[in-house]
Amino acid sequence: MQRRSGTGGYTLIELMVAASIVAMLAAAALYSYRSAQLKNRRAAAETLLASIAQQEQQYFIDNRAYAVVGGTVTIDNVTDSLGLPRISTQPQISNYFTISVTCNPPPPATCSSQPSFYASATPLAGTVQVKDYTLVILSDGTRYAYPSGSSTSQTGIW
Repeated sequence: MQRRSGTGGYTLIELMVAASIVAMLAAAALYSYRSAQLKNRRAAAETLLASIAQQEQQYFIDNRAYAVVGGTVTIDNVTDSLGLPRISTQPQISNYFTISVTCNPPPPATCSSQPSFYASATPLAGTVQVKDYTLVILSDGTRYAYPSGSSTSQTGIW
């Protein structure tokens, strides 16, 4: 067997090709990771809204009215001042969404004449979640999602 003379190793072009392949794989992995985080935070907000709706229904059964009567309150006000069990707002929700519960009767009814509620999770401005949907659940169980910057609802999101 003969020995090759010269230096062994890789050429600069081979190293650049390998580095570019690694960079493309890293970019794809980062995009997938961020997409999974966005979906995870949305799922947490969906779960919280479903819990709020369930607790509002229980409150309605016990008191013949929803916990929200007129105006809009945040989730902390609803759970603390109106006697609903405390719902934990995890940082993945409170850092990325504004949760609100509002009285929402169909016109011409008022909050006192026809009890209803509208619970929503709106992505906070200045966060990566702002590109996501505003999630809504109504007292009749109807669920909507509004894309960022749109007033047209989409079904099938949650």
